[in-house]
Amino acid sequence: MSQRHIEELSGKLAVIVGYQTTYVIIKVGDQKFRVNFFCKQEFLLRKGGTGQLHCLTDHPLLKDYNEQSVSIFINSKPKQFAKLNFDIQKSFNESMQGWRNWKGYVSNVSSGLSFETYTNNLHSGSGLVFDGPSSVAEKVIEVYEKYNVLTKSFTTPPKQKQFKLLLIGSNYVIADEFKIY
Repeated sequence: MSQRHIEELSGKLAVIVGYQTTYVIIKVGDQKFRVNFFCKQEFLLRKGGTGQLHCLTDHPLLKDYNEQSVSIFINSKPKQFAKLNFDIQKSFNESMQGWRNWKGYVSNVSSGLSFETYTNNLHSGSGLVFDGPSSVAEKVIEVYEKYNVLTKSFTTPPKQKQFKLLLIGSNYVIADEFKIY
């Protein structure tokens, strides 16, 4: 079977029977399928997990993998820190629809940004305050502009590869390709 068959199963109720590092076994109706994934980037699977099966190319979970990354620095002190911080969280949550935690983008180990550093930078009006996908960064910059906080952003080069998402309820795998057997 091929990618075409995954699309044929789209929207149908699936149950996760088991999984390993390179595949998941699902049951749809009375049939079992093995779905192999290639170049797996991230997963959250639970044996017995159920839900509608979807293979997607556009979803909040894919933003980290398919969009350019943007680092936002501020260089002016906000007058309404608490309101600004609340609106940043709200903007982020609207963009990511509950699939990611906003703190992971204002405190990022790989960029050297802890949550304490984020808070200090926000209070002082200087430094790195966000590192994440471009579509989310655009919304975050709009919030800073609303509060008259000056920003400077730096964008990484475009992503060369576009990943896909296999979604079964709240269970998922992000990978380059999926094949059903």
